[in-house]
Amino acid sequence: MKIKKVKKSKVIASFIIGTLLMFSIVLSAISLFTKFVVLNPEKYINILEEKQIYTKMYEFLDGNLGYALIVNNIDADVKDDIISEEELKIEVNSFVRNLMNFLTTGINNIGEFNVDKYSSRLDENLNNYIRENSIFINNNIENEINILKDEINQVIKSELEIINTDIIVNSSTGIILSKIIKLFVNGFYLIPVIMVGVLIVILNFIWKKDMMRFMQWTGNGTIAAGLFLFLVFFSGYISGFYNNVSIYTIYLRDFVSSLIKNWILILWLSGIVIIVLGTLMLIPLIKNYIKRSKMTKKA
Repeated sequence: MKIKKVKKSKVIASFIIGTLLMFSIVLSAISLFTKFVVLNPEKYINILEEKQIYTKMYEFLDGNLGYALIVNNIDADVKDDIISEEELKIEVNSFVRNLMNFLTTGINNIGEFNVDKYSSRLDENLNNYIRENSIFINNNIENEINILKDEINQVIKSELEIINTDIIVNSSTGIILSKIIKLFVNGFYLIPVIMVGVLIVILNFIWKKDMMRFMQWTGNGTIAAGLFLFLVFFSGYISGFYNNVSIYTIYLRDFVSSLIKNWILILWLSGIVIIVLGTLMLIPLIKNYIKRSKMTKKA
């Protein structure tokens, strides 16, 4: 009776630890995903490149600049060469990297967006347009031109400043968020990973005289974690909910939709990898079971 009681206590303890192991593996996967994907600026830049978001942004900006000129009875060609698609790409990439750097280190290199060089090009184009069309400048026309310049500068600034950084950089909430993320990046993301190692060591201690049982409980917990990740995120992936993101600006909607789809894809594929790892742990147990079955049949 004493032996059975010890075995039962081992099973109960292993069940509890196996369940904790499953949740720890899930948290580890999400934690590592957050560290190396969500907080990695190059992942955002890759999606911007792959989905041609730069081109869409430039076309949208170019159209708005042209509209601002036309409604003021000025030829839309005046917008030519004010800003190029390559310059837009450089500005956006710099913004993304500086924003992620602030969130992960607390160092603010974002600064206020400078439109001076674009404003100078606009001045030059307008002066050429006025000269070529022999337009007489009086006080009223000069005021209208200054208003137009301010409007165009604001259009450029608003399109290239993807989000209002003041909400993040200068608010108490943004500063607290940055501090939390900084702690996470500097080592806290490893806590679930360490927990996985500790729980596996405990299971090994419980079943140190029975490695098959140890592999069974470890493998089952790992497979359960993988199944959880796969089922949750694969169901989200096939539902296509990310295609219905409610954002008015088309290129931003395309970017956010592609970003969410990419994140979900990585997570459910991670689930498959974890399932495979768990299955590999059970191979010795399966081989042992097959071997015993053959011996039983012969007997």
